[in-house]
Amino acid sequence: MNVISDQPPAVRSTLDVALWFVARGNSADAQMPPRKFHNLLYLAQALFAAENEGQMLAPATFLAAESGPIEPNIYQLFDNGPPLRRLNDIAAPVEDFLHDVWKRFGHMPTKDVESFVVRDRVWADALKRGRNSEITIEQMFMAYQGSRALGSTPQREAEKKSRKPGKEYWTQDGKKAERWIPGLSGKKKSDFITPGKKNGDLKTPDDKSQNPSQNPDSGQ
Repeated sequence: MNVISDQPPAVRSTLDVALWFVARGNSADAQMPPRKFHNLLYLAQALFAAENEGQMLAPATFLAAESGPIEPNIYQLFDNGPPLRRLNDIAAPVEDFLHDVWKRFGHMPTKDVESFVVRDRVWADALKRGRNSEITIEQMFMAYQGSRALGSTPQREAEKKSRKPGKEYWTQDGKKAERWIPGLSGKKKSDFITPGKKNGDLKTPDDKSQNPSQNPDSGQ
């Protein structure tokens, strides 16, 4: 069965989604190591497809690297930190969805987000086919179809109503945060993402590799 929607991606550029997560993380003063960042992009794409009959959130391609799913174009573009550009507006329904993704996963440590991704088996199965094998939107859709990972509809509607107009981003305690321009904030690029390269995979000094054969809940 073909599960790909005939609708165009909800966002014109994957970069817009990537920069949204950078800005949201910055406003919450949350750590955003490379592996967590790419897992958030992956989960956003997968969960959006699952909720919208296979429609892509963004025109992204995800590959199975040893460190986890990566979007190769974003990986290359963010190699030395987020690019210097203003954050484009995203349609309100899509931004509501991104807020839901952030609320569910944004506060999690990297290892917990990785464990969630490992459990869907999509990345692990793709990696078995070979490093940098593509993870298709069909595979994401099938893995997350019917998922309530982001909460029930009433919960999400209540959360949306609690957001005040004009407050694009909030800190974790709900305080107002200014809209952030990646590359122009007080934070250094190294505070966000300083990946090293090893066999094309994302590596950071404080990140440990996640072997797909390990039990993600074992703590090993």
